[in-house]
Amino acid sequence: MTNQSTLITETIREQALEWVIKLTSGEVSDGMRECFTSWYDQTELHSEAFSEAQQLWIGLNKFSEQNSTTTTVDTPSNVVPISSSSKRKTATIRKIFTRVTLPMAASIAAMAIVIQTFFSFTTLQGLSADYVALRGEQEHITLADGSQVRLNTDSALDVNYSDSQRSLTLYSGEADFKVSKDPTRAFQVTAGEWEITALGTEFIVKALADSDELTVVVLEHSVSVNHVTDPSKRYVVEEGQVLTISKNSLTHSTQVTDSETGWLSNRLVFNQTPLSEAIEEIDRYFPGRILLRNEALENQQVNGAFDLQNMNAIILALEDVLPISVDRFTDYLVVIR
Repeated sequence: MTNQSTLITETIREQALEWVIKLTSGEVSDGMRECFTSWYDQTELHSEAFSEAQQLWIGLNKFSEQNSTTTTVDTPSNVVPISSSSKRKTATIRKIFTRVTLPMAASIAAMAIVIQTFFSFTTLQGLSADYVALRGEQEHITLADGSQVRLNTDSALDVNYSDSQRSLTLYSGEADFKVSKDPTRAFQVTAGEWEITALGTEFIVKALADSDELTVVVLEHSVSVNHVTDPSKRYVVEEGQVLTISKNSLTHSTQVTDSETGWLSNRLVFNQTPLSEAIEEIDRYFPGRILLRNEALENQQVNGAFDLQNMNAIILALEDVLPISVDRFTDYLVVIR
């Protein structure tokens, strides 16, 4: 017997997604409810698509840091608003939501596997963020004051502008900021326990989810880096310098290298990098997982510049020059031994 979900067209799935978002927006009119009922009752495929979309939506909310009470929607009569959000935050959830293949969410267990495969847990915690870049993607953002942000893979960014401040929060990941000058409003990025402040400059902030390390790369002018609770921890980073801070160390380098900036030109650059570290970096851009499962290979040196837009070519190149074997279990799981 044919599985009902395999018959659902992409158009119906997109419509189901639109209805889930509309009906949880907090602005449900009687006319909208009538239109939804008409759509829902067209065929069993429509109701099945909506059920799948609803399951995945609730799953995403459960993974979100902003976890809120949700109500299961079994029939049109049960539709109630879950929460209200800004247009940007709804767009953020819509982007993550549409990336996941709905037929794979036939059960909550399968849905959790799909979500964890495609997105880091911290990116899901950033569902409340204004902007996200999923694994393998980069986002170019123009802010209200003309400042430019390039959001690197697996990153989440929140923006809070007012008449007196330009505040941004990098929940996780990496971003390049080209700041428009405004002497009356400092441009401030918060990443974990640190605040990076500039008036007119270009700089990169890197604060990955699974690391306590903060890296600030200044490409133009200078920035100050301040601990949010300890005023004695304040550092000035000048043009062409790199500051790296962790719980146990601080490094202030006077030379920016391609390994820090290569991603801005869609390149991944390694210079005598241990294979374990190289795989961790490559994995950030892979729309799934790349795992190293051979401790004897961890210190193999990796050198070269690789095209971020061709992940398969990167894996093949490593396979050609290093004594490794590669097992590809799916398009989203690669194991190196």
